[in-house]
Amino acid sequence: LSGAPRGDGHPVLVLPGFTAGDATMIGLKLYLRSRGYRVESWGFGQNTGFKLKFSHALEQKVRYLHHKHRSKVSIVGWSLGGVYGFYAAHSAPECVRTVISLGSPIMK
Repeated sequence: LSGAPRGDGHPVLVLPGFTAGDATMIGLKLYLRSRGYRVESWGFGQNTGFKLKFSHALEQKVRYLHHKHRSKVSIVGWSLGGVYGFYAAHSAPECVRTVISLGSPIMK
């Protein structure tokens, strides 16, 4: 993995899966940072299921990161975190570059 190309430095928001928290994303965060991305965690504690208050807070976080870095945000979500990621992209499409869903229950 150390031979993978470096990124362009845009912000990346990582979202944990159901019953997980930010600590479960440490390995992914460190790797993405080593590739040159500006990585942020969701910061809401344990993901206890899809809740409207978290989805609204996540939308605001995406908007804030977009404003702060003056660049669109990529979102990487594991499982339910991927569902949250797609919700945020739908709510703030002008702020999101892409959503990457890992192990998420989303089908084309």
